[in-house]
Amino acid sequence: RWVVRGQDNNILGLEVVSFSLAGAEDILVVTDGGTRNSPVVLQASQGDAHVTGLVSRTSSKYIWLSLTVAEYNTSDSFVARVTETAQGGHWKNEATGITISDKSKDSVYLLEVARSMQVLLSIHNMSLTGSASVEVVSDFYQNGPVLQKFSVGTELYPVASLNNRLMLRAQGFMPGNYFVFSFTGVDPGCHSTTLGTSGLYSLSGNCNAVCTWAINPSNSSGKIQKFTLMLDHLNLDNNGNVSIRSLAQPTKPLLILNASYSSVKPMEMSSVSGAYVVITRSKCAQEIGTVASGSVSSVLGSNFAPKLAPGVSYAFQSPLFPNQYPLNSTRSWTFDGTGIGGFHLTFMSMDIAQGHALNLMSGNQSVPLNGSTLPADILLEEPKMHAQFAAPIHPGYSSGYGFNALLTPLDSAQVVNKETGQVETPSFPALVNESKTFVWSICVPNFETKKMSVAILFNVSHLHKSAKGSGTLTVYDGNSVRSPVLGNLTGENLLTRTDTILVKFVTAAGDGSALQLNFTTYKCNISDTCNNSKNCIHEDWRCNGVNDCGDNTDEVGCTYNPEPSPSPSPTTPSPGPQPSPSKGGVSTAAFVVTVLLALVIGAAGALFVPVLVRRYRAYRYSRFSNVAVSE
Repeated sequence: RWVVRGQDNNILGLEVVSFSLAGAEDILVVTDGGTRNSPVVLQASQGDAHVTGLVSRTSSKYIWLSLTVAEYNTSDSFVARVTETAQGGHWKNEATGITISDKSKDSVYLLEVARSMQVLLSIHNMSLTGSASVEVVSDFYQNGPVLQKFSVGTELYPVASLNNRLMLRAQGFMPGNYFVFSFTGVDPGCHSTTLGTSGLYSLSGNCNAVCTWAINPSNSSGKIQKFTLMLDHLNLDNNGNVSIRSLAQPTKPLLILNASYSSVKPMEMSSVSGAYVVITRSKCAQEIGTVASGSVSSVLGSNFAPKLAPGVSYAFQSPLFPNQYPLNSTRSWTFDGTGIGGFHLTFMSMDIAQGHALNLMSGNQSVPLNGSTLPADILLEEPKMHAQFAAPIHPGYSSGYGFNALLTPLDSAQVVNKETGQVETPSFPALVNESKTFVWSICVPNFETKKMSVAILFNVSHLHKSAKGSGTLTVYDGNSVRSPVLGNLTGENLLTRTDTILVKFVTAAGDGSALQLNFTTYKCNISDTCNNSKNCIHEDWRCNGVNDCGDNTDEVGCTYNPEPSPSPSPTTPSPGPQPSPSKGGVSTAAFVVTVLLALVIGAAGALFVPVLVRRYRAYRYSRFSNVAVSE
């Protein structure tokens, strides 16, 4: 037995460093006072290894310990550390206006309420300097999870425990430092604390109350930098609202929503700053039903630097694509590969709200993209690009469905902007025998946009060892791989609809092929263009009976008479034409005589045919007994 006595008005503390008893009757008892009959602080026996790391505090200057071992075993172990501080102790149920001051450099406060409740800690004021801090720890274990750490610059907010016990661990207090708090027990369901980057929250009832949900992954063991917060169900009464803040600034709402909202757009938050959801309930129209439900999930990376290879495409999207991207989300990609001759970037989807953007940067150039119009493809001759997506929170809290992009590293990329010219594979007419991907973007300028439109007139020289190994040539009539593909590329003087073509040539190893494309500008007066697109009307489009322009401009003023389309078949048969008298027709008299003869013949048949049938059968058949059986 041990009885430890401290100085007057001081607090004694006990921390179990090691505990292991082999005997079934072995027992450890610790009381808050100088006798066995004092209130029990700790009682442990065989198998109670969980007491290791447990922190205890007394309410007086005495602590009493009793260790009973029926038979000593070499595996038995009990090591404990006793401390003495001027402040701290074990507090139960509730207390207000407790002050941690510089009287004790280090002190521990154990706060405990009824088992069916949770502790709600309220901090009224604090002044901390240097390394002074107060850690709020779940339960009474030395290595318990830290719910929050208050230090210099930390803003105050109420902290809810995970169970019915909470520990405050003050460290490094210097003269002038103080921390004032209160605590009480509250029913579970209104206040919640989530550690880590995954968890759920649900609120019902709690009328005329302010409920909170704190998400604080900063002290968790994971290394997730961000998490997504979702409140996918809201059913607030009038005058109710929900606000989302960061734990770093719990008094500064990032957004506030009233009863007109049935959900909250997903939000992305930093694991370092955490999140703090405050739901204010007014007088309930009905107490039954879920008022709010939400969840948090990890964000698996926000900065990417993929390894690239020529011809192998890399897809990248906005967060949560194809769903709406979270507010406050950011992503960045760095594309830089050795042995790459350029990049081709195309977009399959684009829906970025106002105030949000995808910025593409290469060298000294920067291109911001937003809105819902798909941009033209981007061809970069330099194999270096940085993409950054940002969706800051703006009034209105609008979001979009983001973007879906495909980046293809190339062996060669070339952008050509001139009236006439030529593009070709390296050292043409030498054949390319390796697997290569070449892309050219050709655009002819128009210096008189008010008077004329332009298109591209081109021809292709395609060399190859054999028809089976000729490489793959694709020409897009426009500035994107989404543009129409020009089908027949074997003729001369091929004419496009637009002023831009995208040429893609892919060779296979060992096939041996080469390509040369010559082009020039085709010009037409503005009066010879399609009304809607201002594309030049080709000569063979005029009056050919086909709406090549799309708005029928190429068929206006034509002198041909197009054959009318056949009328649709009627749903019911049309009545036939009325008979008219003619030389070869049937007279009425002949028709009447024919009908009378048919009636006479029918009557005679009805009388005599049955008699003849009976006589015939009688002649053919005989009795069974008269039939001779032959072997």
